[in-house]
Amino acid sequence: MALLGRGKTLGGYAVYGHQEQIGAQALSTGRVCSVDVPDFYRLGVVDRQFHACIQAHIVDAHGQLADWSRVMRIKGLQQKLLATLQLYAREQRSQAIRLPSHVALAALLSTTRETIARSLRQLEAAGHILRHDRWHCEVVRPRGTGEATASP
Repeated sequence: MALLGRGKTLGGYAVYGHQEQIGAQALSTGRVCSVDVPDFYRLGVVDRQFHACIQAHIVDAHGQLADWSRVMRIKGLQQKLLATLQLYAREQRSQAIRLPSHVALAALLSTTRETIARSLRQLEAAGHILRHDRWHCEVVRPRGTGEATASP
């Protein structure tokens, strides 16, 4: 599992004739642009630069999987939720994010909606997030770092 943000590509393996290894399920509303691989060839956009971009997206997807794998090994739901929100903020390229529903977060982290709600309140009380309203929060950057990081 991994969190994908704006401009992320799924299906890069199809360009090389392989079945896709990654699937997706949305945690919140969004937009998807779907293009069939034969259309790329028909339009004549497949060139060295195109392949370089596809390969970079594939490498990025594997990096995201590694980040998510690290998050899933974190002990304690509160710290795991914080790391999840940090990754989500990084993917959205903003510390201010629209929270997925408690139900979606609970399913993602294999817990209950009530536990997510309680953990979000605890993260807010500890100063790790600033809640703007029910659906929006800001992930506070860890002190001494320039970027939110997820560490086990």
